[in-house]
Amino acid sequence: MARGIGFEGINSHYTTFKISATTKAIVLASGVSAIEGKAIALTGNQEVGFGSDGNDFFGVIDKYEDDGYATVQDQGYRENVPAVSGSVPTFGSKNIVVDGAGSVKASGTPTTRGLIVESDSTANVNTVTILIG
Repeated sequence: MARGIGFEGINSHYTTFKISATTKAIVLASGVSAIEGKAIALTGNQEVGFGSDGNDFFGVIDKYEDDGYATVQDQGYRENVPAVSGSVPTFGSKNIVVDGAGSVKASGTPTTRGLIVESDSTANVNTVTILIG
């Protein structure tokens, strides 16, 4: 029997941020599940959201609240972060950005907010485990 290692939650840190109007509109149209567990960028003063394609990765929305704020994981290990098919960052990479729709993707420029510790680009999975911070 194969033994797997789980990283989820190790050294996690969470902070409350305001959600951008654009990302809030996604909640209204598609529900909370459309943004929870997704990759985000800083989009303004004390504000986060999906941002634009190529923005620096900042963290992952953990829990959205109806008042327009969310708990954001901004440090620690996070498993199963969505990644863009055909541009899934490889393990060991610090070259990650958001795609503007809640996923991460490989970038030509190293960032300092994340390190990919596991990458799964199998059909219909496209997720990564990130050490945030």
